[in-house]
Amino acid sequence: MILLLEHFNKQVDIAIKQLNETDKEILTEVRGVGRANMPSTVIGLLVHSAEHTMRHVGQLLVTVKVLLDK
Repeated sequence: MILLLEHFNKQVDIAIKQLNETDKEILTEVRGVGRANMPSTVIGLLVHSAEHTMRHVGQLLVTVKVLLDK
């Protein structure tokens, strides 16, 4: 369990470093997404990835609670 937490914390540190190093000037640049190349912006993609990550964190917390309650 400790190893998983260490790995998680390391990945969070990497993500925060990447966000800090992202040039603010590119946040409104358009990016195509997926096979359909749907238009988005860099900041839109960052927000979407944060929301998606929180969804998976929630799923993980529920899974851990179920496993620990057994």
